[in-house]
Amino acid sequence: AKELPDHLVIRTSTPYDFTRRSERFLNSAYERRSRGEKVTAFSDTVRSPTLSSNLAQNLPALLDSSQKGMLHLAGPTRISMFDAARKIAEVFGFDPTFVQGVKTGTAGNVPRPLDTSLDVSRAQKLGLNLASFDEGLRICRKNMSKK
Repeated sequence: AKELPDHLVIRTSTPYDFTRRSERFLNSAYERRSRGEKVTAFSDTVRSPTLSSNLAQNLPALLDSSQKGMLHLAGPTRISMFDAARKIAEVFGFDPTFVQGVKTGTAGNVPRPLDTSLDVSRAQKLGLNLASFDEGLRICRKNMSKK
């Protein structure tokens, strides 16, 4: 963004929507729980889950604006992936006790930052409607019941 001062760079985090199969964690957690499988989720990583359709709804206003620089456009909820997976289970009527929390160091995966949540205060000051994780899950459940 510093090298492109006349441009708007949008950053987002942890998109989800549950309308199609995806390998993204939140989508795969929903899929596994819907099949009755256990879900293992990191209890020490914090993200800002972003409802994909909410992200898309906010983009036209930004394209028509004079905003420049870096803008975090993500869900306003900071939540661990463990708590997010349990919330998915609760909202969709699955047993949340089948979600098991683990620490990132136990997985033997590539080191990543523990907190990649985004500060969305600038987007909120612009009046953009950012769906909380609870609201996003309710929207997903409602949209899925229409099918």
